[in-house]
Amino acid sequence: MQSHAIPYLRAATVRDYRNALDKHILPRIGHMRLQSIAKQDSRNLHQALVETPYQASRVVNLIRAMFNKAEEMEEIPPGHNPARQIKRYREQNRERLLSTAEKQRLGQAIEEIRVERPALATSLDAVSLL
Repeated sequence: MQSHAIPYLRAATVRDYRNALDKHILPRIGHMRLQSIAKQDSRNLHQALVETPYQASRVVNLIRAMFNKAEEMEEIPPGHNPARQIKRYREQNRERLLSTAEKQRLGQAIEEIRVERPALATSLDAVSLL
């Protein structure tokens, strides 16, 4: 993860990946050799997380990405990705509201743009209403 994820991903994404690895992936398949992990192992892990479909999908996506990287590095034979073609669970749409600090930063950014690009005033007003 040090050389393949941290330099390219946001800190929050790395934290989420680490959590998925520690909490779900390593306890179930961490003791196995890459070549011995089968599609059924990935499917079992996915099914174990059925109550948390968002997490289940992220775990399978991470396994898929790890095996893609292993294939790229020639650690496993081409086509040996046990997470390939596992269907994701339907996820509930999630609503996220801005925090007070985020609202303040957005307001400041809108005002800065309003000064720099007055022609965008109507568009900025529309964003402010959201």
